[in-house]
Amino acid sequence: MINGGVYLVTSSIDNRTLDLILNFIKSKKKIGFTCGWAPQTVTYSPKTQYDREWTKWTEFIQDNQDKYLAIGEIGLDYHHAKTLEKREKQVSELKKIFELTKDFDKPYVLHIRNAAEHEYDRDHPKHRYNKSDGATKEILNIIKEFNINPKKIMWHCFSGPDEYGTILPNQGYTLSVPSSA
Repeated sequence: MINGGVYLVTSSIDNRTLDLILNFIKSKKKIGFTCGWAPQTVTYSPKTQYDREWTKWTEFIQDNQDKYLAIGEIGLDYHHAKTLEKREKQVSELKKIFELTKDFDKPYVLHIRNAAEHEYDRDHPKHRYNKSDGATKEILNIIKEFNINPKKIMWHCFSGPDEYGTILPNQGYTLSVPSSA
């Protein structure tokens, strides 16, 4: 990393990965990170630890804005959240993140994964989250609700559907395609 314009950016998804990154970058140059609370964190964190971990994360992002590059990975992942209850919890937590950070001068890195056909919530088959673009449409509604500028958003985990591959950039968003695609 001594020569050229090489700069490494990594992302945290919870407090454990945030601590790992902070320890790793102590003696490094040309490395930055995004500070995230991933949808998997929302879905899989034990209830007994969640509130404490959430408080620790929100305190860090508020008090250390000069230390990280962006908010993310944050988002919706309907592969991991297979029930309506878990999907609604992801939506609720994502809205809390946007409410907390909307006035920060930070871009966002989104993790968005729609439910595949075999991942539909069978108890709520007609629910909008089960559509092939359920998470995508929901995040677009949330972004609109919080009036977040599309130019401040990178869809890091973009899972489609295909037509959004042209729609989103035309609206000002940046896309990256994950290895899971």
